[in-house]
Amino acid sequence: MALAVGLAAGVLLSAGTGWLLGRFLYGLSPVDPLSYAIVAAILTAAAIGATYVPARRALRVDPVLTLHAE
Repeated sequence: MALAVGLAAGVLLSAGTGWLLGRFLYGLSPVDPLSYAIVAAILTAAAIGATYVPARRALRVDPVLTLHAE
């Protein structure tokens, strides 16, 4: 959920900024859907990787041993 909200906010803000700074871009479109899709896919993969590794490590811990330790 947080990933989707962050991506949506980022796309909207970057599209607005691209529209405002469009006069400085020579030969480029300020709102290129392919670029937005590639960046969103890279950020999604990074977020999934960043959450997968700690979750995988946490699943290896036995909850009974953890509760007895406290």
